[in-house]
Amino acid sequence: MNIKQIQIRRAVEQIVRYYLKYGRYPTFQTITYQLSQWLRDHTPGAPSFSPYKVLRKSRSDANLFNENIAQIAQDLSDAYAATIDQTTSLMTSFNYMEAERRKLWHALAELQNEIEQLMLVATNSSGYVDSQIISFEDMSDVDKTRSTVFIDLNTGQVTLPPNDRSSEKINIQGSNTTFNVLTQAAKTAALDTINNAFDDNANTAWWQVVKMLSPGVVNAELIVMFDQQYVINQIDYVNHANSPVTMHVSYTEDGTSFSPIPGDNQQVVSDAATWKFSDVPAKGIRFTYTKQTHDDNSAGVYQYYFGAKNISVYRKSYLTSGVLISNPVQMEELHVSGVSIKTTDTIPYSTSIDYAVALYDPDQSVDDAVWYPISSLDDTNPKYPKVVQFNASTTKTVEFPKAEPTTEVINGMPVFRLIREDGEPVLPDEDTFDNIKNPKLFRGINQWKREQTYVPFTGNVPLNSAWDDIYTNRPSLVTTDYWPIGNTLSLQRVNGGDKNNFYRFTTCIYSETDRTVPMSLSVIQTDATTGMKKRLGTFAVYVNNQRMVASNDQVTLPLQAGWNQIQILYHWGDMANRTDMDPANLPTTTYLGMFNFSAEPKVRAELDSLTFVDVHTLYHNISPNDHGYCAIYDNQIVLNYQPKDCIFQLVYDVSSNDNPTNQILVKATLSREADTDGLTPIISKIEVRAM
Repeated sequence: MNIKQIQIRRAVEQIVRYYLKYGRYPTFQTITYQLSQWLRDHTPGAPSFSPYKVLRKSRSDANLFNENIAQIAQDLSDAYAATIDQTTSLMTSFNYMEAERRKLWHALAELQNEIEQLMLVATNSSGYVDSQIISFEDMSDVDKTRSTVFIDLNTGQVTLPPNDRSSEKINIQGSNTTFNVLTQAAKTAALDTINNAFDDNANTAWWQVVKMLSPGVVNAELIVMFDQQYVINQIDYVNHANSPVTMHVSYTEDGTSFSPIPGDNQQVVSDAATWKFSDVPAKGIRFTYTKQTHDDNSAGVYQYYFGAKNISVYRKSYLTSGVLISNPVQMEELHVSGVSIKTTDTIPYSTSIDYAVALYDPDQSVDDAVWYPISSLDDTNPKYPKVVQFNASTTKTVEFPKAEPTTEVINGMPVFRLIREDGEPVLPDEDTFDNIKNPKLFRGINQWKREQTYVPFTGNVPLNSAWDDIYTNRPSLVTTDYWPIGNTLSLQRVNGGDKNNFYRFTTCIYSETDRTVPMSLSVIQTDATTGMKKRLGTFAVYVNNQRMVASNDQVTLPLQAGWNQIQILYHWGDMANRTDMDPANLPTTTYLGMFNFSAEPKVRAELDSLTFVDVHTLYHNISPNDHGYCAIYDNQIVLNYQPKDCIFQLVYDVSSNDNPTNQILVKATLSREADTDGLTPIISKIEVRAM
């Protein structure tokens, strides 16, 4: 009897004695009411002692003092009685061979975990440097002070905390059970009575033998009937046999036809097994046994043993949530940069398990740890990332608005380097190109990329396919430069291209959400003398490589969440005669309306970053006309051409983890929906893998 039971029993006795003292015999309803009043003021299992608080220099009260002393004495007496009672129960139930067998099973489980860890690292193909397994054969891996889940050390499983007030154990009588042999030409006999399977005594067991004249597979069944129909959701079976047996569990609602229990209804049982499933109304259950080999052979008779030390059937109820927090899991690697987990769990419908990991800091409380949600590696529908990177990093940006030639020439090509506004080519602060990670160089920050060349005017709409053809066959005829972002587009001719009439303006805009915006274009000029309007050319607008349909020189831009590439193509010429226009009459400026490009917070001329290569590849293997590559050389960024008026932006990561650690914390939050109190998720094992 535990302390809780002792206190409740004493409270009930005091209630009954009070009424008997005044000549009344209390009814059950009266006792229940008075006990509920007592429970509101007392917590069963907790000490009854509560120190009385008195004011300074107040008069002492001998009665209060003696009452406190009596409470302390009562608590000590309860603790002593509960200790003696539980020690006696443990000594009565102690079985030396059973204890040694459990120690052996525990040692084998630890050995299996160690073998799995070594095999993972030995066959590593994903960058893992160490692996540790959190198992539940004991409490060594669990933070007992912060965990609120229930851990069954017999089955090595983690579940929601049971709600004992709403749980019920089904009373089973041995007289309502039947053992049948399903294999022909087999005889059976009971070595120990079936009643021993339901007495909750660890030192007794039911033992049955099946005898056959030839070896083979033996099938048998044990049918356990209840005195009435109950709702059940858990079956515990402690095996008592020489060898493992395959067991299949089913239930019956009417006492005649049986159906498999929901979920995994079959297990190979060596020691103990537990079946947890959703609520089912049952009038009985059936265990179907299958044994592949015999346990004994004597005088030409092959014997197969079946048995159970204990069989229990429950209608379990669980609390709505529980948290499992592990003790720090220490890895062999000195610095853990990333973690993944692989879990062995069961998650019924209407229940959930959310996992998280954190770095353990000995100088910080676990309650202050930063938890990162994570999903198991074998999760087919993950809610969170399967790998968490702990190498915390800070993203930095540096702009290089200028470029200048160096004095060096490689493979006959001059070397150009990027420099910051202050004229320095190196990174700011203490950053160097040796300690940065994931460098990306973007071109044309807050700018338009302008491309121009000459193409005979025919009056047709300009297309991107024409530009692709130009870059394939005559890329040297294209002049590229960059202009500040805005709604005014310059059409000035450069590099002697007085006849240039084919233009493409490109920029990329970042949008937080999906949206559509209008934009108007100006391709009509008003003659200052006659006042007549004249169209000077054709245009096309592309958004994310899709050509937009224009109406009255307006288009609608369908911007998606994220980066969007906008390209505006012009071909200037004499629309009336479909011929080239006199270069002196070509427009020098055009305008965009309705959409304000200057108001966009994130703009760059090119969507993709330049590709970093080594300096040898840049100047020996890449064409001088290919401007999509760069290199880090002599602690500076170098190019194979000199850009004009282009603003570059370098984005890179630097590590901010100054306190590396090799200890990991794992948290699992188990929960269920309010209307499914008989269901619980189950965790059997968590494998932590470190990178």
